[in-house]
Amino acid sequence: MTTALTLSAIQYTAVDGGIPANVAEHIRLIEDADSHGARLVVFPELSLTGYDLDGMADPGRWVTAKDRRLDGLREICRRTGITAVVGAPFREADGTPRLASLALHPGGELEPASRPGSTDRSGRCSAPETRPPS
Repeated sequence: MTTALTLSAIQYTAVDGGIPANVAEHIRLIEDADSHGARLVVFPELSLTGYDLDGMADPGRWVTAKDRRLDGLREICRRTGITAVVGAPFREADGTPRLASLALHPGGELEPASRPGSTDRSGRCSAPETRPPS
């Protein structure tokens, strides 16, 4: 037996105001997706900060697994039973910087994923690899 999964893919451009303003907007969009029956909500890369790569030098633009600024997202996922995937500059427990997709699960878990080489050890961001067409 197959179980259907309703997914909402959000087209989103980060708003001014940093991570707190974008978390609030993500919460609003997750609530809307919930009202349409979504169980998985996916936001674009760097949805919590936008693409100001020069701004990555600011430590306040990075999040960690225990970052309190993500508590509102954890709560809306717990309350709705939705898993939300958001994009943010992320520092692993050992301090390694990553441009990551963060899956926030209904049980409160945060699961980071990133592509290799998205940043160097200092946190400088790299552009995606480009290859000429074959």
